[in-house]
Amino acid sequence: MAGQLLNDVLKYIRPSSEELRKETKFANDLIRKIGAKAPPTCKVVLTGSIAKGTFLRDRRDIDIFVLFERSVAREKLESAIKKIVTKAFPGIGYQLSYAEHPYARFHYEGRRIDLVPAYKISKAAQRISAVDRSVLHTRFIKKKLKNKPKPR
Repeated sequence: MAGQLLNDVLKYIRPSSEELRKETKFANDLIRKIGAKAPPTCKVVLTGSIAKGTFLRDRRDIDIFVLFERSVAREKLESAIKKIVTKAFPGIGYQLSYAEHPYARFHYEGRRIDLVPAYKISKAAQRISAVDRSVLHTRFIKKKLKNKPKPR
């Protein structure tokens, strides 16, 4: 009985294969758009639940990280992220929110986008800010979920 209830709930909250495909395509289009306006030394990556395929139906929050070289001063991240947002999305309203350092939050085509500056790292010990680990976390989770069957 409890197993059936869980399956029913999962069917209700999980996106369909088509919704997953559509949101992933939308996020990848955003990454290309942002990447075209970011400095050439930056890497733009998708993180969070969309990247992991674990987002909930009708929750369209997209987390995109712009990874800067470690030589970029932390004080320059705010102006850099503002510049990228205004170049990639001219005229769009955005707000700066703050974690350990500022990131841009805006709405685009019915989705909330968080555009987060972070540093390129390959292991957690290299982190400069707390958010730098997010990309490593997404990579780890995707690797662990890769071989797990996803009930539909």
